[in-house]
Amino acid sequence: MKSKRLIPIVLTLVLLTTGCWNRIELEELAVIIALSVDKVRPGLYRVTFQEVNPSGVAPQQSGGSGQAVAVRTFSGTGPTFLEAARKASRKISRRMFVAHTRLLVIGEAMAREGIGDPLDIFQRDNELRLNTIMLIAKGKAETVLNTLTPVTKIPALSLTKSMERTEERWGENIEVDIQEVVKALASEGRDPAISGVFVVGKPEEGSKIDNVTNTKTPTYPIISGVAMFKGDRLTHWIKGSEARGLLWIRDKIRGTAINLTCRKEKKTNVVEVFRSKTRVQAEPERGKPKIRITIEPEAQMEEVHCPIDLNNPEEITRLEKQMEKVIKKEVEATVNTAQKQRSDIFGFGEVIRRADPKTWKKIKKDWDRQFANTDVDVEVKALIRHTNRIKQPMTIQKG
Repeated sequence: MKSKRLIPIVLTLVLLTTGCWNRIELEELAVIIALSVDKVRPGLYRVTFQEVNPSGVAPQQSGGSGQAVAVRTFSGTGPTFLEAARKASRKISRRMFVAHTRLLVIGEAMAREGIGDPLDIFQRDNELRLNTIMLIAKGKAETVLNTLTPVTKIPALSLTKSMERTEERWGENIEVDIQEVVKALASEGRDPAISGVFVVGKPEEGSKIDNVTNTKTPTYPIISGVAMFKGDRLTHWIKGSEARGLLWIRDKIRGTAINLTCRKEKKTNVVEVFRSKTRVQAEPERGKPKIRITIEPEAQMEEVHCPIDLNNPEEITRLEKQMEKVIKKEVEATVNTAQKQRSDIFGFGEVIRRADPKTWKKIKKDWDRQFANTDVDVEVKALIRHTNRIKQPMTIQKG
């Protein structure tokens, strides 16, 4: 009976203690969408935050005066990352909210010293997200965050979307997040590879509103190149076909264009790869590990500038063989560069560990030297599935 009498009392107390006791109003928060880390000099770091400006993102009201920028940046400098961040926070009146951070940019000087310390902070902080996209700036990372972008008003979102498009459509950049980089650093058989970004034009002009109101943007950030790491330190940049060679091996190619030169004329045909599959296998040979890479791309004809008969199966076969040579050359060039740098950005060590744990146990301590001397066999099996609407190149009568 006593327990029944206590029920109303307990329910009353529960109702009285409910509510948003720890609530924080939205107008009290500074929503951080991106941050960067630069090395000023040995033992001194600069942390920059990119904050969303709600009035700059909201639709403009008719009759309004001027145009507000969509973001604001503020920075702090200190001997530790935490101190630099705290000094930066003094420049705003609101509490920083970092749970929506989409982008982390690390300056080249900082990356060459080592990215382990900045990533340690991301792993420890319970608000920062490990699926945040990472980029390495060719120069100062702060400059990238200070550059305003048109169309997509928030520069951090513009860069992350650009990163997605370039990986998907061009195949010379690789999208990685913090979690993937941390896994590579923790792995015994893989080194990180992170896409690069740099600012085209005059950096001092990029932070002005005029930069996004002109029909031609004078200053803009662009995704370019891939930073090759040895451990947590940047050692080398690869770009163009070498960067695409990395994506072929990593099975990241979703779409790209390949130029095939004509046999006699100084012209090229263009095939577009719309699907590709890569298998990386470890095959022991005479007690030594050997890597076999098999790439199976599928493509279609996009541009024909040479006099060829696309109805002839032999011509299609010849183009496929030519395509195979181009891809094989790109992959082998990338492998050679990585072996010279002793940077296993492909994860060959992990492949050997999974396929032959006993062999890996013997060689893992000496994997740097072993990787540099590992035989890598590349096989490409190209298939051109479509020639699109026309079979013959257009004949133009010249007057």
